Amino acid sequence: MYLIASAANIKIWLNKQAEKNFNKNNKRSYQEAQSIFKKINNDPNYKLKKSDISSIRNALALDELKDIQKNANQISKAIGKVVIISDIYAFGDAIERSINQNDWRPLFDQTVSFGAGKMISIAFAFTVPVSLPAIISISAISALSSYFFRSEKIQEWREEFERNFQKRNNDINKARNCNSK
Repeated sequence: MYLIASAANIKIWLNKQAEKNFNKNNKRSYQEAQSIFKKINNDPNYKLKKSDISSIRNALALDELKDIQKNANQISKAIGKVVIISDIYAFGDAIERSINQNDWRPLFDQTVSFGAGKMISIAFAFTVPVSLPAIISISAISALSSYFFRSEKIQEWREEFERNFQKRNNDINKARNCNSK
């Protein structure tokens, strides 16, 4: 769920940045370019000035930037949807195992897995500048972290911790028994 929200926030932020940058630097240029396009359509022999060429160049660059943004948003949304579908499937599987076994550890492990994966993606999102590769990499890191922190891995770590804890307690009890004799 977070990934779709973060993709939407990134999209909004990118659009605002593009608009702010464009409005600050190129608003007049873009409007001029639109009027120049109309003049060229009306009069094919219209002679372009140097300022007209730069206005058209700026307008075309903005249009390309908007296309790149749109494609990046679609990629990040697609990756986000795949991650969410896999998380929902994993949660359903964990709930089913928990109910069948009357043991809620699988659901707990899945919840920890989900939270850890999302926290990694949030932390990564704060460390990168927002750009096209960053949008895609944030989505990919979220997917990879969800895989790395899957519930089976969390269960394995928990069982290893319990074994080590039990071994430590046994060693402490042996030492106490030796000291008391």
